[in-house]
Amino acid sequence: KQWNQRRVREALTDDAMPGWLEGNYLRLTHAEVALDPPGNLRRIYKWLGLELPPELEQWAVDQQNIEGEHGGILSTKKDAKVVLEKWKKDLEPEWVETIQGSCRELMTRLNMTFV
Repeated sequence: KQWNQRRVREALTDDAMPGWLEGNYLRLTHAEVALDPPGNLRRIYKWLGLELPPELEQWAVDQQNIEGEHGGILSTKKDAKVVLEKWKKDLEPEWVETIQGSCRELMTRLNMTFV
C-alpha cells in the first residue's frame, strides 16, 4: 500500500521528476495508446518534431481493428481495449474493490472506468 501511494503521488505530480526532464518528456499512458493507437502515434511524432510515415500510421490503424483476444495469453495479437478491462472481469470482486479503492485518485485522474 505504501508503494502504491508513492506511485500515485508521482503520477499525479511532476515532483518526482528530475529538473532536467522538465519539458523533455511526453507523459503517455498505456491506456491512451491502447484506446487510440493512430492518434497517439501522431501525437508522439508531432512532439518529436517528426513526420509520421504513412505506412506506420496505417500499421497503427490496422492494430486498432483487431477484435477479441486472438490466440490467448501467448499471442502477440490482442484487442488492447479488451485487455485493458480484463483484470476487472477476471479478478474476484473483492480484489477489484481493493485495487480500485487504493488507486481511486490515480484512476480518476487518468479517466479510468470503475466497475
